[in-house]
Amino acid sequence: MVEDDGTNHSRIHQAAAVACVIEDVDVEEEMTVKDSETLPLYNLKQNETVDDVTINPALTVEQREQIRRLLTEFKEIFSDVPKVTHLIEHKVELTEKEPVKHKSYPTPYKTQEVLDKEVDEMLKMSVIEHSEAPYALLLVKKSDGTYRVCVNFKELNKITVFDPEPMMSPDDIFPKLSGSQFYGTFDFSKGGYWAVPMEEKSKDYTTFVTSRGLKRFKVMPLGMVNSGSTYNQMVKKLLD
Repeated sequence: MVEDDGTNHSRIHQAAAVACVIEDVDVEEEMTVKDSETLPLYNLKQNETVDDVTINPALTVEQREQIRRLLTEFKEIFSDVPKVTHLIEHKVELTEKEPVKHKSYPTPYKTQEVLDKEVDEMLKMSVIEHSEAPYALLLVKKSDGTYRVCVNFKELNKITVFDPEPMMSPDDIFPKLSGSQFYGTFDFSKGGYWAVPMEEKSKDYTTFVTSRGLKRFKVMPLGMVNSGSTYNQMVKKLLD
């Protein structure tokens, strides 16, 4: 801009505007989760069967044969494509009625491709479905910088009524194993969480933002404050 300063001289004023992206460290930390807080996706096709069960070679031939017969009898449960249980539903009770809403953050094109693919797979597997709820939670990225469909439930957890279901500690469990001769370990497929259905009226609370529109979980997602308690109750019912 040129300006006359009253002395027959011109004074030139220059203004520069710089556009930049400032990385918000707090937001970055908020949107990052550990590997332990994510779940691997379901398989659409079964890759593991009863034949993949490991039997201790230290057992006698007769004992190993007894185990094989038992495994064969219940072979349908030894799969990496889990089913949904009928024993329990995950219910969410809130202390506030105001919906939790977030605006989505800009996502790089390549990253968006990865997320879109996972969302499409989860839709095919009937893990999630379309939502029209007033809630809008965000996806987060793993600590190694990669992205998965893992929802940030932090704000929702703050207004969720806590489930006081007692969780057994190792000190409670190990004494019960004393004197046992045989031991077995069972790894529930995909953490087992997606085997628990969401209560119908609680599904809306799990709604999250995607480029495909709002989606919500049909099964219990990892990261909700009471997911572990519900899972614990399910296992107790199963054993009872």
